[in-house]
Amino acid sequence: MLTEDGPAWARMEAALNEGCGIVVAGASPDDELVERLAGFAAVERPGVHPGARVILTQRTNASLTYDGAGGLQVPVRLPSLVDLRGELLDIVREVSAELFPGAPSPRFSPAALQCLLAWRWPGNMAELARLLADLRRAVGNGLIQTKDLPAPMRQTALSSLSRYEQSERDAIVAALAESDGNKSRAAEILGIGRTTMYRKMRALKIDDDERMIAPGP
Repeated sequence: MLTEDGPAWARMEAALNEGCGIVVAGASPDDELVERLAGFAAVERPGVHPGARVILTQRTNASLTYDGAGGLQVPVRLPSLVDLRGELLDIVREVSAELFPGAPSPRFSPAALQCLLAWRWPGNMAELARLLADLRRAVGNGLIQTKDLPAPMRQTALSSLSRYEQSERDAIVAALAESDGNKSRAAEILGIGRTTMYRKMRALKIDDDERMIAPGP
């Protein structure tokens, strides 16, 4: 049980001091755990980002319950990031602003943005927060490209391509790398016209802002 797991509380304390939030997921937390979590969350930690919070989730089949003090508790279903694809950029900006107050919003190349939109986000908001923190450390305020994203995320955006399309894409990326990003020279290497080259780049999701870095590991 969490109430008896000393190392778990130490890890949670370390996470809060690093500015990370904590989500405690449980089927039916008892009063002792709720009280201890409330006291743990209320401890003042000078210098810790205010976004570092303790959140307790509870699963219930009841639509409405009373908390015993006259208050009405209404279970609320929080949509996942997959359900909010159309709002993902706004969510990225809001989460980034909370994690890094005063810093500019992250900038994604079109191809990198497509990777984010195609990803299934199994870790939901916690995964997004970790990703933004990792990208901030690695890229700073620079343009985020597909090469900066985790390998599984890079590959997801290309999973809809057929084997032939993927091989064609790899050949174009290789030619662009050989020509140092010069599309006219890359078209010559491949033996195709420049107009055809541009059309294939669009169709195969090869972004000019990616500086022709292959999306592999």
